[in-house]
Amino acid sequence: MTQKVLFHGSRNEIKGFMEPRKATDRSHEDNSQNAVYATDRFECAKGMSLTGEQWAYADYTEKNFKVIFVKEPPTPKRARFVYELPAEYFEKTAFSHQFISKQKVPILKTHIFSTEQLDKYWRMATEKEREDMIKKHTNDN
Repeated sequence: MTQKVLFHGSRNEIKGFMEPRKATDRSHEDNSQNAVYATDRFECAKGMSLTGEQWAYADYTEKNFKVIFVKEPPTPKRARFVYELPAEYFEKTAFSHQFISKQKVPILKTHIFSTEQLDKYWRMATEKEREDMIKKHTNDN
């Protein structure tokens, strides 16, 4: 890997190290491992820092990356964090910009944003997207 740093977006402040956690995304096996997740795209990590409280999903196919919120927008006036992590701890997944590490990863640098500073990294789902997501997740259970 030529990139030396990867990025992880979170709504939580983390000090020192990131520990592997079991992800809850059931859309693909690579999204539900016990691991630290990272991306090689800073803007994607910014968007992902908005998730975790409301039902949202990432759409990497949009021209400009966006996180799509299904029912409610991200919580306003909240701190959001993007962490720089050493790329040597990670391996690439089946997704073009996703990497995982099964081990504890040191945090190199922390960037702090507010929800309001990240408004270009999210949008609300269209009515069709919302209906499709509700149908998909109702059928999964």
